[in-house]
Amino acid sequence: MDDKKKILILALLAIAIIGIGAFQFKKLSPAPPAPASVESGAATSPAATIAKPATDPGGYRNPLHGSVLAQRDPFAESAQATSPARPEPELPVQRPPRLQGDMPAMPTGLAPFPVNPGPALPTDAPAMVRPQFAYTLVGTILGVKPAAVFENPEGVQKLVLLGAAIDHQSRVVEIHEGRVTVQFQGKTHRLSLGGNLE
Repeated sequence: MDDKKKILILALLAIAIIGIGAFQFKKLSPAPPAPASVESGAATSPAATIAKPATDPGGYRNPLHGSVLAQRDPFAESAQATSPARPEPELPVQRPPRLQGDMPAMPTGLAPFPVNPGPALPTDAPAMVRPQFAYTLVGTILGVKPAAVFENPEGVQKLVLLGAAIDHQSRVVEIHEGRVTVQFQGKTHRLSLGGNLE
């Protein structure tokens, strides 16, 4: 008895699902438009009066531009395609005028445009100042992931893991208790707690 009830309920659910699906499918597909009969230039349905203007029974109004468009068959060959191609008029070629005679000679010893050398450098200026390592070692952390704590001249501290970069010019190479080995500008240096490069 329970099996018959289950089968009956499943059958009713299946019929309901099929009915709803058919109703939705029919609702989504639009009905074919009824042919509009035009008698003496007047349309019989209100939809036809909206699409076709009363002033011009042969054309349709473009809703974007408000201009009247001519009625045409999209599958027929257009008049442009069937008409013989007209040769386009050949335009005269314009050439730049030629200079007659010799070119004037450039004056010797002068540049073609003025050159501003800029301000003169002082003669007692130092060559190139090498940047110095600006960090101080504040502490070291040993263990599975060793790290070092550095402090810049402004007092900002930075925790750097082994192998990581302190800045774009320096990297931590080794970490021991109380001292760190840093590679700064391609050279290896040792730092001790509270001190600068050795």
